[in-house]
Amino acid sequence: HIDMMALSPSGDRLARVEVLRGQRILIVSQLTSGERLYAARVGEVKVRGLSWAGEDHDMIFSSGTHSIADLGVPKTELNFGNILDLKSQKLVQVLQRTPDIVAMPYGGISVRHTTQGPMIFARGFNALTGETDLHSIDLTTGRGRSVQPMKREVIDYVLDQEGEVIALADYVDRTGRWALRLPVSWRFSDDWTTTELIDRPILVGQG
Repeated sequence: HIDMMALSPSGDRLARVEVLRGQRILIVSQLTSGERLYAARVGEVKVRGLSWAGEDHDMIFSSGTHSIADLGVPKTELNFGNILDLKSQKLVQVLQRTPDIVAMPYGGISVRHTTQGPMIFARGFNALTGETDLHSIDLTTGRGRSVQPMKREVIDYVLDQEGEVIALADYVDRTGRWALRLPVSWRFSDDWTTTELIDRPILVGQG
């Protein structure tokens, strides 16, 4: 049976996860010709979602039970992102080979179809500094490049169509202080604050 599927932006390509004899298989097909562009088992990971970054890159969101001994993280359910490059037929992990960054997106992954082409962005946890900067992700290698500094207090952000950060939200658990921060000149400044210990605001924006 089919677990999930996603159409490419043009509607010409279909990515799907099928379960055959207990095995999950990622399959990408060209709908117009029926040609199979990619097929491979995805192993024991739990596939949580599929998406596209343009016509040539399929994204797979998954989770699995792992521990990170170096950071003192016991066995728990961790989230991962992978990018399938249909031209090279390679599957790479988001934020892999990014210096000092744990290869797991901190929060979600954002896709923007910019004037320069499709781009994806993800926050990465720096194991040395504890910072969680926003990274632009290379679609071929999965490597991240920091494009916006973000402290751990940043719980939300909004990107415009070109991938520029146009709003941030800070939250301090101890006090319940939530702050909307907007860009002023070269930095972000508080525009509106409120105190919400339980039901904090959520930013929603599509550029």
